[in-house]
Amino acid sequence: MAEQTPPRYCSVCRYELKPEDYLFCPKCGTPLILAAQVPTPEADRAVPVPPQPGSGSPGEPTQEQAAQEQAAQEQAAQERAAQRGWWRRHPILTGSLGFIVVLFVFISVVGSLGDGGGGENSAKGGAGGEHNKSTGGGSASTDGLIVFRRYLDLEGTKSAIFTMHPNGSHIRQITHPPKGWIDGSPAWSPDGKRVAFYRQATDKRRRCPQYPGGTCRRTSRIMVLNLQTGDEHQVVGGVGFDPAFSPDGHSLAFRRPARIEIVGLDGSGRHQVTNKHPNRPLDFSDFGPAFSPDGKKLVFERTRFEDDQTAVFVQSLESSGWPEDARQITPWNMNCGDGPEFSPTGVWVLFRCDDEGRYSDLYWVHPNGTGLEQLTNDQPDDVDYVGSSFSPEFQDMHDPAEGWGDIVAARYPAYGDEGNSDVFGMHIEHGVQVTVNLTNSNTLDDEPSWGTYPPSARQ
Repeated sequence: MAEQTPPRYCSVCRYELKPEDYLFCPKCGTPLILAAQVPTPEADRAVPVPPQPGSGSPGEPTQEQAAQEQAAQEQAAQERAAQRGWWRRHPILTGSLGFIVVLFVFISVVGSLGDGGGGENSAKGGAGGEHNKSTGGGSASTDGLIVFRRYLDLEGTKSAIFTMHPNGSHIRQITHPPKGWIDGSPAWSPDGKRVAFYRQATDKRRRCPQYPGGTCRRTSRIMVLNLQTGDEHQVVGGVGFDPAFSPDGHSLAFRRPARIEIVGLDGSGRHQVTNKHPNRPLDFSDFGPAFSPDGKKLVFERTRFEDDQTAVFVQSLESSGWPEDARQITPWNMNCGDGPEFSPTGVWVLFRCDDEGRYSDLYWVHPNGTGLEQLTNDQPDDVDYVGSSFSPEFQDMHDPAEGWGDIVAARYPAYGDEGNSDVFGMHIEHGVQVTVNLTNSNTLDDEPSWGTYPPSARQ
């Protein structure tokens, strides 16, 4: 039996394309070389006014509806303008005639095979360039919402949590921290109805005697926001960072100084699960936890104090929690970490690795430490990734050549002031990596997380 090719859809009108439709959409006429809407700049979009003290929820429903309606109208107008001028901005159609001929022949061959994808075509995104989504057999992910942190000033003293659709549209601010506080490290609940994050004081510090020399840390709380009601509540006070929901949505893993703890959403049952070190010096510090899809393991970044190198570890939640119980799945000298995350079925772990602090690339590896593979190879060497996440629709296979889907990542340099990071979408399929700029902020966007967002969560 012949292998069934996954369906392809026009990114503008969502018409299901046939194998012979490889140049233009037969319904709306959109050129399939683009195969996606051109993401629109969001830097000038108005941010909702933060609520005044004592006002309760982040905003009145009528104001939110009006803001969403205005954002939708702006997006529609920008999309129409983008479609009218697509040929002026397309890097291929403004290049040499010889390259166009080669590209046409390539597309014709692919279309005649009915495969619609593959090869070594790659469009790497960066400041000042155009970015096109894949035209391959797997269509771009449309499920879920992406949540990320955006700084509200160039000094980095104010930040809040935002959401957007997977194509970069409908950007919306969902948290409004009080004066003197910043929000960061957002994470979705499995049902797509809540977002956990930390809220850190910018003007208060507390002692952390666990660190050598008594390093100080600012007060940081773990918060959970209900997107349906706008209510937010504190789960952990004192010091807490990097929250992550359990698969059942009933508890959170988070970082305390040097260790990972788990707590119920009501603040009960709090207990340490990594880096227990009774009666001996502290050698490591753990960061950025994430649960496996079955809820039986954690993946996290561990820093070794003796040389400040980092690696990714996986640990069973049934273990004693001693440092030796965690399995190291990346070498120390690669400096890997930055919020590692399991793929939707737990086949892969996604993270970044640094090259002696000069630049970084995205990698993935199986949870047992096998199959380490570099996903990006960006040029120039000053590219740096600051957070990444799988699409809920990612089709992960043990053989990387067979898996395909989308991920989201933030990276430098981008369109922000002095090249500050933006959020990018990346399609991975049979070795093809196509990158699209999703945000275009003048400040700084990072720490993206891609979560499910079913219709029941939107009501």
